[in-house]
Amino acid sequence: MRRAGIGLIGQGGLAFSYLGRLPSFLNALVLVKGTNERTSSRLRNALRAGKWVNDYKELARCRILWIAVSDDSLPRILKDLASQLSLSNRTIVLCNTPRDSGMFPLLAEKGAKIATLYLMPQSDERIFILEGDPAVVKELQEMLEADNRKTIELKPGTKPMYISGLHLCAHLVLPFAGAAVESFRLAGLTRSQATLAMMAIAGNALRSYVRGADKALPRAEAEQMQNVLDEYRGAIRELNPRMAELYDANPAKWFGFVGAKKFWAGSAEKEAARAAQGAGAS
Repeated sequence: MRRAGIGLIGQGGLAFSYLGRLPSFLNALVLVKGTNERTSSRLRNALRAGKWVNDYKELARCRILWIAVSDDSLPRILKDLASQLSLSNRTIVLCNTPRDSGMFPLLAEKGAKIATLYLMPQSDERIFILEGDPAVVKELQEMLEADNRKTIELKPGTKPMYISGLHLCAHLVLPFAGAAVESFRLAGLTRSQATLAMMAIAGNALRSYVRGADKALPRAEAEQMQNVLDEYRGAIRELNPRMAELYDANPAKWFGFVGAKKFWAGSAEKEAARAAQGAGAS
């Protein structure tokens, strides 16, 4: 980035985050503001860069402002910043917020150029996700690449899909893993045996998806799964009603994102036809 001087508004242990390990950022950092005088001083000392200030107005000399605060604190801090400092033609970099740059109308109304920077989890601080104003994104790319970091620029307005992907692979797989372990334990496996089996089988399935993508679930396996579900659904419901509800949640929709799509679509149509016939008969 052009060395017009960066101002940082931050909170928490930022010195232990990636910000404390980006030489280009630290070299350009001139002013540091925390939530109060004490935290401003502590933050500056921890980062060992810039000078601490205790008033938003003192950040006026900085063309670029990086904001690294909790998402809960962000609306209040932005409101205070906009009320005390002119943001016209000022660059705002919002760090590690799941929100899209277009979700900050107050900053846009004040004339600021906005971009968001998000660290890719499990990347060893080597990959950063960027989106927002093209000129700001370009500056960020230059800075990060100077520190041998890689950047990925999102398409405009698509950050919600990126966040969706994060939650799907980091969190939403856990209920299925838990259900698998519970199923194994109900069948008589110990917790240790159940978790080891789940990890081995799930790991193999994920590796198959990486290698084959849409071919990861062959038609034959899809058919076998459907037959098992049809045959055992009643028994599963009797043994564990909560588990049966998981299978009632329409597996056809789950597998619309992997292989055997035509099979699952046809299966869903047959299921709907059977339900209609049953309703007519009654």
